[in-house]
Amino acid sequence: SKLLIPLATDPIRSVRVEVGRALAGLGSESAEVRAAIEEYRATLRENLDSVEARLGMASLDMALGKPEAAEKGLRQALKLAPRSPQPYVNMADFYRAVGKDIEGRQVLEEGLKKLRPPETAPLHHALGLLLVREQSLPAALEQLRTAAKELPEDLRYGYVYAVALDSVG
Repeated sequence: SKLLIPLATDPIRSVRVEVGRALAGLGSESAEVRAAIEEYRATLRENLDSVEARLGMASLDMALGKPEAAEKGLRQALKLAPRSPQPYVNMADFYRAVGKDIEGRQVLEEGLKKLRPPETAPLHHALGLLLVREQSLPAALEQLRTAAKELPEDLRYGYVYAVALDSVG
C-alpha cells in the first residue's frame, strides 16, 4: 500500500480512482488517500443503475466500517439484478463477515430458487464453503460437486471440490 499512496494524486483520474478502491479501509489517513477514496465513491455514484456499481459501493462501505450502509447497498443490488448470482454471493459473504451465516444460507437458498444452471454454480460453491465452515461435510461436498459440474470451465470450482474430497479421504 505504501507504493500506492503517491499515486493518490496522479493526474490521471482512473489511476486515482483505482488507488482509492485499493486503499479503502487500509488505515491510511492522508488527505490525498481520503480524496482518492471519495473520488472512487463518486465514480460509483455515477453508475448506481448498474449492479456492479451497487456491489462496489457496498464493498467500499464495508471496507470503511459501515456495515449498515453495505447491507442496504447489497439489498439494492439484489433488487436491481434478482437474476444475477453475484448479488446473492456478495450478500452471503457480507453475512459471513458479520457472523450471520444463517442469513447467508437463506440468501443463497433464495438465489438457488430463482436462478438456473449454470448461473447457480457460484451459489452452490458459496453454499458449499458455508457448509464446510459448519462442519457439514457431506452436504458441503454435494454443493461443491454441483458447482464444479454446472460450470466445469471454472477451474476454481473443480479445484475446491478436489481439495474437499482429499480432505475427507
